[in-house]
Amino acid sequence: MLVSLQYSNGRIYETSYVSSVELKPGSEFDLHGRHWLVVGLAKQQTRGGPSPPPRTLCVSTGTRSSPTP
Repeated sequence: MLVSLQYSNGRIYETSYVSSVELKPGSEFDLHGRHWLVVGLAKQQTRGGPSPPPRTLCVSTGTRSSPTP
């Protein structure tokens, strides 16, 4: 799955994420040392060529949560 990770400073990093469950708005996951919340699909800009594959937009909610003992 292709995701756009939006950091608190507004910067967006596009990457792929493998999950055994479908990510939909409200889903949460840990990646790259941060905790992420899925908010919907990222807006895509087309420039006359083929449309890019859809990406899921995720916002950072802070650092990765620690496992409970």
